[in-house]
Amino acid sequence: MKAIKIPNTALLDVFGRPVALNSHDFHRVSHVDPIEKNHNGSNGKDPNAIGIGIAPNNTNQLTVIGETPLHIAVFYNDINSVKLLVKHGVDVHQRVIGDFYPSLPNRTKQETKSGKQKRTSKFFNRNDSANKPISLKNATTETHAYYGEYPLAFAAAFGYTEIYDYLIDHGADPNMQDSYGNTVLHMLVIRDRSDMFNHAIRHPVKKALTDIRNNEGLTTLTLAAKIGRRELFLECLELSHVEIWRYSNIKCCTYPLRGIDTITDSGDIDWNSSLTSIVNGKTEDHLAMLDNMVIERLLNDKWSSFARVNFVRQLILLCIHLFFLSTAVFLRNPKNTQSLVKKIFCHIAEVCVLIGCITSLVKLLAKEIYLQGYSAYIQNLKSYPEKLVYQCSCLLIILAVPFRILYLTTKNVKFGYVEDGLVSLAVPGTFLYFLFFGRIYALTGAFIVMIFEMITGDIATFGVIYVIVITAFGQ
Repeated sequence: MKAIKIPNTALLDVFGRPVALNSHDFHRVSHVDPIEKNHNGSNGKDPNAIGIGIAPNNTNQLTVIGETPLHIAVFYNDINSVKLLVKHGVDVHQRVIGDFYPSLPNRTKQETKSGKQKRTSKFFNRNDSANKPISLKNATTETHAYYGEYPLAFAAAFGYTEIYDYLIDHGADPNMQDSYGNTVLHMLVIRDRSDMFNHAIRHPVKKALTDIRNNEGLTTLTLAAKIGRRELFLECLELSHVEIWRYSNIKCCTYPLRGIDTITDSGDIDWNSSLTSIVNGKTEDHLAMLDNMVIERLLNDKWSSFARVNFVRQLILLCIHLFFLSTAVFLRNPKNTQSLVKKIFCHIAEVCVLIGCITSLVKLLAKEIYLQGYSAYIQNLKSYPEKLVYQCSCLLIILAVPFRILYLTTKNVKFGYVEDGLVSLAVPGTFLYFLFFGRIYALTGAFIVMIFEMITGDIATFGVIYVIVITAFGQ
């Protein structure tokens, strides 16, 4: 569809002042001067003017909700109207006011793929809002009617190079942040405009900076990694490298780890790091980012430095724990008719299992929480449900000890049944922890991840529905 250009006469009033477009402020009465009435006729209306909303004594004050004429002109790629407005003193840093979500509810990723809602590029009504970050969890960025707040961001989002250069020449700053903390480069990452991104960071008059963080603490590098912009992520990586030496087409470069690695300079965990976003990403672009030379080298170094030693140590401890647990279960005889040697081995195995469970829950668990923090520890467990099941199994075994003591002292069979039930739940949960160590193999890793996604997804939903149906009809 061919864009309709805005008539220049519709952007200025009779005094050459820019008018306010897209007004939705019903509490404000539009001001019309007597001179304008004489100019427009007896009815006081100008057929070319659209919603006069700027007071005569203050041409730069925006008292309505919506976009200025400069934003509208940029939207339609009308360079002549842009030049006319800037010539008559329009502020190139004037911001639009309000939210940037469409009037329809936020679409989820599944709704976007199925095409249940139609995408539109219409301007929406806006209300005054406080600074807040864009939520990337429940909606995809392509569904937002959001092109920034400044005219320069509009020009960059639509890829209008001529308008972008003209606004830069007249004082526009690409590093100014909007209500969401986003600069022009953040906007280009969200809209996935790699051509305009290269133009903005290499502009001869005013270069855009890549190290500015938005309200979510994301730079352009980490934002590209989070929403899966592979080309822009690689471009940001190349901008940050330092060349050591070059011979012909071979060069040696170093890359700063800030924003890439999961560990900050202070030793804390950076949950906004590029590596965290790439590993937890669900798209094909996130998978392709793992093949990057820098990311692959970083993962290999982290594995060879400390991860492999910890992995092997935990695997050996788990094998020893399962050996004693299996021995305690197989040699257990409730009728008390086994030989003295088997009783001794059974009690030794039970004591070793109890020590292992207490060590796992108290020492190792406390150490992880101390090093990572409680919130970081809980967030890690979301990615490894088998580890959570193992810790619950250790807790069940510890809880079975009081019931064993009560059974031996009171000879009440109910305490014995409770103990047997707790141990019966703990044993398969402990063996399930082996799946965690099977993730490192290419043959079994994908299947293990798929199994847990099915358990936490469809099977969990089916289980809830099944329990509700059985409970309802069982009565």
